[in-house]
Amino acid sequence: FSFELAGSYSHFNKVDSVFQNDGIGLMAGGRVHIYNDWSLLFEYSQNFWLDAPAHYQTKPQPVISFGFEKATSTHSFQVFASSTDKISPQRIMNESFQDLSLQRLMLGFNIMVKF
Repeated sequence: FSFELAGSYSHFNKVDSVFQNDGIGLMAGGRVHIYNDWSLLFEYSQNFWLDAPAHYQTKPQPVISFGFEKATSTHSFQVFASSTDKISPQRIMNESFQDLSLQRLMLGFNIMVKF
């Protein structure tokens, strides 16, 4: 079992009017080894803007992700689902407006090589 709790701050110099320049976030994530080389992955991110949103701005929504990992001696394979379509942590923190609906999950797949 592994668990991480992390805080973050992000600043964008130039943004569209529907976004804000500064955002902060709190992320909790982890990995649970369940059987032989199989693991469960999970992550929750709560995002905040430093300033109150204007009437035309939508506040960032929380992000939840979960997945499975299969490890071999040379590779790790991950299949996961997330409530955001963003990849970088800065974009997730400042531009995640999707609600936590099962109808809007994004699917992903990673392959990692161990040397």
